[in-house]
Amino acid sequence: MLRGPALDQFDAFVRSADKQLLARLAFAVGDNGPEKCIVLRVRPSKLPAPVLVLPAKAFRTYFKLPNLFLPCGTQLHPQLHRDAVRTLLANDPERVTWLYPHGDGTFTPESLPDAAFRPLADWVDYVLNRDHVALEAWVQAARFDFEPS
Repeated sequence: MLRGPALDQFDAFVRSADKQLLARLAFAVGDNGPEKCIVLRVRPSKLPAPVLVLPAKAFRTYFKLPNLFLPCGTQLHPQLHRDAVRTLLANDPERVTWLYPHGDGTFTPESLPDAAFRPLADWVDYVLNRDHVALEAWVQAARFDFEPS
């Protein structure tokens, strides 16, 4: 999950990432909390999860519930049975829920509809189509004239 200043770095990440990495990721944009956020998810694959170099808060699934995520390196206290956690925090299988941490050890459940996630490559195509004039100007500026040898 990326928030605040990290959103600018996300743009740079997308511009520099290769197609294979972009194809492995899905994203959604939300207004949970005080500011916009971008949530990235690794799309199902037999490959190991890619390592992303982003200033993002990393989450992992909890008790193998496919729609509930905890920050990496944290646990729920007190430890509850899987069914109780699902009932309390992730009862709707159509929503992806993550527990956003606070400095005092508490958390806020935040969620987005599962249907809000789109392949990241689709977003890149949209941006390229929308900004094609700026992209063409950049391509023209990046051309080099070589002297004959």
